[in-house]
Amino acid sequence: MFSEEDQSKILKGFELGFSDYAIARNVGAKPMAIYVFRTGKNISSKDVLSNRYEIWKQLIREGKPLEEIAEMYDVKKRSLSVVLWKQGFSIKEAKKEFMARSATKK
Repeated sequence: MFSEEDQSKILKGFELGFSDYAIARNVGAKPMAIYVFRTGKNISSKDVLSNRYEIWKQLIREGKPLEEIAEMYDVKKRSLSVVLWKQGFSIKEAKKEFMARSATKK
């Protein structure tokens, strides 16, 4: 159904936590086709969400602005903040740590 290149893109999208809809837009497919592909590979939506939240945390720790992350994942900045807060992740602490590491490198 999908070319090897598209399959690779789709799997990478799941690893990065992108939604079926976002991946469908990227490869020019219907969201249902992406859903069928994902479930056929035994990748749950929970797994994709877990990947997404871990990627968000990683990007924040690396100093990526929340606005950019929200735009990449087509979510509101506030939604991103609330989800991570509910998981016990402190954006403020992550930013402090990033600033401290950046200052040490200079």
